[in-house]
Amino acid sequence: MPDRFGPGTVATRMYDRLDRLCCMRADARVELSETARQARNRRHGLGDAPALVVPMGAWTERVPTASLDSFHGGRIVFLGHLVPRQGVHTLLAALDGRPADVVGTGPLEAELRAQAPPNVTFHGYVPDHREVERILARAAVAVAPYARTEKTFSRYADPGKLKAYLAAGLPVVLTDVPPNARELAAEAGAEIVADDPRAVAGAIARALASPGEWQVRRDAALAYARRFDWNVLLGDALARLDVSPRTKPTR
Repeated sequence: MPDRFGPGTVATRMYDRLDRLCCMRADARVELSETARQARNRRHGLGDAPALVVPMGAWTERVPTASLDSFHGGRIVFLGHLVPRQGVHTLLAALDGRPADVVGTGPLEAELRAQAPPNVTFHGYVPDHREVERILARAAVAVAPYARTEKTFSRYADPGKLKAYLAAGLPVVLTDVPPNARELAAEAGAEIVADDPRAVAGAIARALASPGEWQVRRDAALAYARRFDWNVLLGDALARLDVSPRTKPTR
């Protein structure tokens, strides 16, 4: 994220200096996205320095998935840090009376709880990710309404919650902020919307309009997620890095 702690601040200069040093001295560099690789190279004047791009994944074999019962329940789910850039206010304004689960905590939690209707359940921080996966599988639609702002590292990241949504088989409604948003819309049954409550509400309604269409989007999400199983991603990454077990040195 450019200007991580504000433009020209001492903290940002120290962060950039350390980050550049790590990029230059490490034996290997791993980025979550090609967008991040290129942006970091530009930021530090590294030319076209190579890096291994390993996106976020999911443990797809263990994750419970949404069913037609989930669809008929009509629950909406959000997973993430409760900060302005995540767009949770937009989601709450878009629910139109639908039940929802909000998983995560952050500085906005108290404010959001006070504003939310009674059919919104705030789970706070859930330490066991398997419980998070169970909550996701009970939902019908997942939402990632990132605020369109320059002050968000989601423009360079591969947010883990999107892979968690897809591994659960959830149709996703998201704004065009993460670098893979358009790919998700083309291949994973997601829909891109404007950073606006009415646009989000419309996309949620479309996702719940037909069980048949919902099933098609669910299947697309699951098929896409399987390409990002951690067993596949990490096995490929370690092979490309030529990492092999080392013989333990003798004394």
